[in-house]
Amino acid sequence: MYAGQVEQQYDGCGYVRAHFQYSHNYWLGHSGTAWSAHPRVQTLNYVGQACASGDTVDGPQDVYSGWVPIHSANPDTWQAIVTIPYGCSQAGGSWHAYANGANWGEYSSC
Repeated sequence: MYAGQVEQQYDGCGYVRAHFQYSHNYWLGHSGTAWSAHPRVQTLNYVGQACASGDTVDGPQDVYSGWVPIHSANPDTWQAIVTIPYGCSQAGGSWHAYANGANWGEYSSC
């Protein structure tokens, strides 16, 4: 089942976050359950950044992580990922290097 899409968002002031948009059908059947999506950003060495406030739901199908300073990682390269505890457990968007603007690859553990 298609669950949705994850993207990395930059605020223009040095912070990045992950945004997950549920597919409508997946959201209807799974939001608020053990199958709920949990987005976050991770560094190039796969260290996930936990957000003190936890996941933030903003509207019925949009879920955001908290903002993380891009220069808190060296190199300042980030990827947005989403974890769904059951089924397809984790998927991510492309990597983005803020030092030079490069983008590459995607990954999914499905």
